[in-house]
Amino acid sequence: MNAGGLILYAVLVVASAAPASADSFAWLYGHVVDPSGAAIPDAAITVVNQENGFRRVAQSQLDGEFAVGSLHPGLYTITARKEGFAILRRFNVKLEEAQPARLDFLLSVGSVEEV
Repeated sequence: MNAGGLILYAVLVVASAAPASADSFAWLYGHVVDPSGAAIPDAAITVVNQENGFRRVAQSQLDGEFAVGSLHPGLYTITARKEGFAILRRFNVKLEEAQPARLDFLLSVGSVEEV
């Protein structure tokens, strides 16, 4: 099993082992890659709840995988950012209770000043 599969497996194990009261949480995972399909490590993934402004930041691993857990269900804005690449932002990403959601990012090459 590759590292990405291990991350997903860990998220699912934690989700299934959590007490029933923790079922109100959502999880997000995915890949960050460049146009050639190569993994982008150390990309900053910012997850912002659109209703209350709650913010969580994570980083992609060496294989481009990322995972963010313990999020309240709702609508989120998810941003992927890495120096040398254009910033990619997704709005209205719906996360649901006890449902891992996958969101992949394809970052195009951009200038350092690009916003």
